[in-house]
Amino acid sequence: MNKKKSTDLKNKKKDIQSKINKSKINNKDEVLKIIDYDSLIKKSIDYIIDILKSKNAFNITVINTPDYLTDYFVIASVDNKITLQTIAKYFINEFFIELKDNELIKFFKDIKIKFDGTYESGWIVIDIYYIWIHLFLPDIRDKYSLERLWNLRNTMKKLGDESNEEDKEITTN
Repeated sequence: MNKKKSTDLKNKKKDIQSKINKSKINNKDEVLKIIDYDSLIKKSIDYIIDILKSKNAFNITVINTPDYLTDYFVIASVDNKITLQTIAKYFINEFFIELKDNELIKFFKDIKIKFDGTYESGWIVIDIYYIWIHLFLPDIRDKYSLERLWNLRNTMKKLGDESNEEDKEITTN
């Protein structure tokens, strides 16, 4: 799992925009609709959430993490280690096989699903390149509280941004 993922997506968007700007296409909005990564990621997340619900995951949360190792976290709880293992094995072995949506098939082309964590620990991460699925047993989820961690991180980042703005004002006077 590397930090390059978010940068890759941004570079793809820039590359597509550059190609569109250089071409003589009159209706750029049409092209952007065809190649709209943001909508494909949203569609992917919706599909993943449906799968998680069908496999008895609950308390599902989505966190946008664009400047991190991936673009989104999908965090879900499961009742027991057997369900944890079943869902993980589904994503590793069957997710791409059962995928029927042609847009998503193209979107996930060349992506390999990675897995980290252990069933015994009560926390596993399924890495689908743009999206990381964190599956927790409820007590482990409460212990690590990724949602609270990200809220704190975003608050700290905002405070840091504000203090930088103040520093800029001070140095320019």
